[in-house]
Amino acid sequence: MAPAVRPIVRLVLPCEAVSHDPSAGRITLTNPIAVAAHTAPFDVPELWIYTQLTAGVGTFRLSVDLRQVYDEGMSPRDVGRSEVRHLTFPGANQLNVYDVPFRMTNVPFDHPGLYEFRVLTDEDQLEGHTAVVRLFNLGTTP
Repeated sequence: MAPAVRPIVRLVLPCEAVSHDPSAGRITLTNPIAVAAHTAPFDVPELWIYTQLTAGVGTFRLSVDLRQVYDEGMSPRDVGRSEVRHLTFPGANQLNVYDVPFRMTNVPFDHPGLYEFRVLTDEDQLEGHTAVVRLFNLGTTP
């Protein structure tokens, strides 16, 4: 058996909804999110994170971690985590790209600022992309 090779994250995109039909090869993303204007604090009942993963070999427990990051050098604050997905990446297919949507529920946004989405295997961040969403209060300039 070949040794496991962790996948690489090619894309992370938070959005309102993801429709994935693997048999037809279709993915529909609804309302991709990069900047949000809202009055904090608030909770989002359901949030989807669309990812593209590649170059992996083996079976992995994957999830998306959300944390608030700060400019002042403070440590990031954990906000939430998606459900865990068990995915197997077959050997000899490292050039394939896998579309993997993750669902988060009851996501709290307590303060304006930057929120980072990272793909993890168990507790370790995968190499590659992350996504950052800037949240600012309604009536203020981002």
